[in-house]
Amino acid sequence: MDRTKFTGETECLVRIDTRLGHADDVFVRLQDVDGIEHVFLTADSTVLAKAVRSPSETHSLLTDVLTDDEVEEYRVSSVLESLWNPQLGTDNLEIECAICGKSISGEGETVEVDSEETYHVCCSSCAEKIVEQYESLKQAADE
Repeated sequence: MDRTKFTGETECLVRIDTRLGHADDVFVRLQDVDGIEHVFLTADSTVLAKAVRSPSETHSLLTDVLTDDEVEEYRVSSVLESLWNPQLGTDNLEIECAICGKSISGEGETVEVDSEETYHVCCSSCAEKIVEQYESLKQAADE
């Protein structure tokens, strides 16, 4: 949920250049801070974060949460507009049947065995096979 749509709060982007060996610590510490919605750790040991706070509040937050030993420098920028558009990555997402390997179309069939495991299969025939396999294995284990 985008808090800024409901509260009128401002967004800031924070770029933190960490000192050698402290990027992971900074990344982990910022994950639990109220008002920090996204945290990223880059390959070059830079930590990027999105804060839903004013720039001055964000500066205060960073000085309260982080130490000089961890941070080389940081920059806080106000965000004028943002868009978050999460995607699955492909329109061709296919789930294969656990029994026959065919693509499951629509909702397929769902089979729950022993109320602990759920299987998704393509058809009622494969659903029956799951139940038969489970019962056969259970009977062999009981002997």
